[in-house]
Amino acid sequence: MCGLKYIKTMVIVLMIIVGVFFGYQAFAENNNKNNKSKEDISNFLTEHTDLQFVFLLPVIDEQVKLKITIPKSFKALEGDPNAPLLEFIPKTDQDPYKWSEIITLNKILGSGVTAPDYMQKMEALYLKSTDPNAKIVESNKHIYENFQDASSIIQYRSNGRDEVVMLYSVSGPMDIANVQYALPLSSPQALNDTVQKLKDFMKSNVEIVRQ
Repeated sequence: MCGLKYIKTMVIVLMIIVGVFFGYQAFAENNNKNNKSKEDISNFLTEHTDLQFVFLLPVIDEQVKLKITIPKSFKALEGDPNAPLLEFIPKTDQDPYKWSEIITLNKILGSGVTAPDYMQKMEALYLKSTDPNAKIVESNKHIYENFQDASSIIQYRSNGRDEVVMLYSVSGPMDIANVQYALPLSSPQALNDTVQKLKDFMKSNVEIVRQ
């Protein structure tokens, strides 16, 4: 997630590693549900900036899903909810390559890759592909009865700017859902506050839904 081009490159590399294709199921609150199905969805996200978008990424079929709520103050950088990678930045950001915040979503279906394994690969990509001072600030993983999750907070430098990202993944027997949220780091002294903002965002906008 260190710059849009780098984010996409990392996900493509990881996609090759696990050998699967990405897909999406996006759900948005829309008062005109009957007309929604008739729309060309290729530009749905960018044409409906007034909506509150909520994504439900499968973890275990219909039993467990990762729910991500995109704040209404954010705009999509891709219009198609079925794009292999979805990114959102604040509506006030003019340059997508100089974002003040960025949310990234993807899911991998049918691979059987676990959240801890995926997180380990992502950490390795960040540490290998960014500056030599990149470091893992925090890393956690949990094993539950029928799914696993893993998270990591990484500090790195991209395009001359210090940034911090929090990655969170949830996996079932076959599918894995992933969300990332990144912020620029204004100074080394601001690291703790920046990390707390990342955690607060995840707590407020990301949850595991069981049905």
